[in-house]
Amino acid sequence: MLPGFASDSIIITEPVWAGERGKQVKTYPAQGSVVSPVIVQDGSTSPTFELRDAVEIRKVVFLNPGVSVSRHARITIDGRYYRIYGAPHVWKGPAGIASHIHLDLVDWEG
Repeated sequence: MLPGFASDSIIITEPVWAGERGKQVKTYPAQGSVVSPVIVQDGSTSPTFELRDAVEIRKVVFLNPGVSVSRHARITIDGRYYRIYGAPHVWKGPAGIASHIHLDLVDWEG
């Protein structure tokens, strides 16, 4: 369980998969599920030097155990869309019981 100071909220939007020319393509519906309380923290930002002026923006989110989120979900925080970097991680406490879900998020500018 998250501590009592968890007061942020996010929107989790799971994709809808459709076949297109023999390939599975994901699209996101207009509405997602509001999840609260969560903890949102700023992650590191770093410039990208791939022949363009860009920056990578990261966030870290902690969710209560039992929240359903796939690695393909789109996470919206304050109107900005983020992609899950890697996969959701379920963290366990000393007793082996799920403590929280950890998401590393990423977005790009430029």
